[in-house]
Amino acid sequence: MNTEVWDGFRERVSILNPISMLGKGMDLGVALNPYLFQICLAVLLEVFYREIKDDDHRHFYDIKEIVNHVIEEQGLEATEDHVERIANGLVSFGPPQSRQSFPGKVFDPNTGEFVEKPFFYLTIDTAYSKKREAVYKLTQISQNMIFLSREVILEFSIEFEQLYTLKLIRNKNFKSALQSLDMLITKLRYLISQEMEYRRQFLRNPKIMMGPDKEVRYEKRKEIERQIKEADDRFESMLRMLQKSDLATLEARGQIMEMELKVRKSSELTTSLHTHMYENIELETSTRKNRPSAFMKKRTTSFKTDVWENELLAKGIGAPDTMELLLSPLFSPRPPFIYPLGWIWEEQNTKQSEDELEAEQVQMEQAVEKPKRDWSLLCRLWGPVFKELLRDSSVRLGSRPVSEWTLEALEMWMIFKTEPMHVPLSLGEAKPYPDERMELIRQLILLDPAFKEIAGKTIRAVFTNEAPLQFMGVRISPITIFIEPQEG
Repeated sequence: MNTEVWDGFRERVSILNPISMLGKGMDLGVALNPYLFQICLAVLLEVFYREIKDDDHRHFYDIKEIVNHVIEEQGLEATEDHVERIANGLVSFGPPQSRQSFPGKVFDPNTGEFVEKPFFYLTIDTAYSKKREAVYKLTQISQNMIFLSREVILEFSIEFEQLYTLKLIRNKNFKSALQSLDMLITKLRYLISQEMEYRRQFLRNPKIMMGPDKEVRYEKRKEIERQIKEADDRFESMLRMLQKSDLATLEARGQIMEMELKVRKSSELTTSLHTHMYENIELETSTRKNRPSAFMKKRTTSFKTDVWENELLAKGIGAPDTMELLLSPLFSPRPPFIYPLGWIWEEQNTKQSEDELEAEQVQMEQAVEKPKRDWSLLCRLWGPVFKELLRDSSVRLGSRPVSEWTLEALEMWMIFKTEPMHVPLSLGEAKPYPDERMELIRQLILLDPAFKEIAGKTIRAVFTNEAPLQFMGVRISPITIFIEPQEG
């Protein structure tokens, strides 16, 4: 048996045990038993949404009310006793007053034995400790269950990610807030790519606008538009909270600076999503109104080929069916049936050449994956930085005139902070590099060959223990970039 099976096995089971046990052991009859897992999961999701929105309607009787609504929404039937038992089964393994944990047996490969790993789905929210009755929230175990599904299908909305990030920042949980911002950026890029893919498919086949998914697409756009309208206010709230955060430790300063950059990046992507949505709506409207021919297939018949060459020249005018074929449409007492325009749109297809589609796809992928950098501006601002780096082997952000910089140029400092970079001895000048740090160096060399001196060196960046800098209302932790001394 492969020994890799047991690597991290205890941790895996500890995460999956609560999922496998959710809704088990209640035995509410054949009408409800098959659906208990889904009922319980929906209840936990509702409690979590209320928690991140600071809604304190999370008492035990609120949980019973949520259970009732979930059962009604799913078209099931349950008695008051059923509702009470489901709510009890989420709060405690036994009676809710006892607060008895759920038992979990986990195999520990190190000892070769099963060990107890008890857990709860809900715990008391201490932020509301002054209330007479307990207010519940999800435990970390329950949150893990929800986030497992989020990571797989990106199910949560822009609004959820923003509210969750706000809560994490408020609680000074900067590490988790950074992860949530990463998820928000991923979600926004995913939505942008969907809009761009829809545009690609529409240009290829406009009739998809009238397909069976049009109502779903309309409702989805409407919901995203509602979320975007409130997004700017939430981004501003994040920045205000970050500006008031404690900068006592070097790690906190680095996390806060990174979050501020990611908040601004998320804001830019939100604006981009809004733009793509309205461009698609404008394209649909314009095509429907001004270019109905775009919905139709090009003619594949012609008088010259099909009538003159294939009929008259091939068969002659004396052929029995030729004259009837030519004249019957002109003298028939019954006019031919004319298809309504809507029918034509549904039946016809338009196509672009594969080369056009591939070129457009490449452009869309580049637009989603990477922003276009203004390398001329970046070189103008970063040229003096690298000259100082080559002269002194180190350069501080605090020594630069930050007020004259752009947010894009400052973001490059954070990119250098990601990991050490070794510049190859033979730095190519013809082809762009995917690593933006290397591409910046390549652009500098193209402007001034003196920068080739950086070749073969290893560059590293660290946060320094200095007062934060101010730029456009953002506090920026100082960074020092230096050339690592070569061994030997």
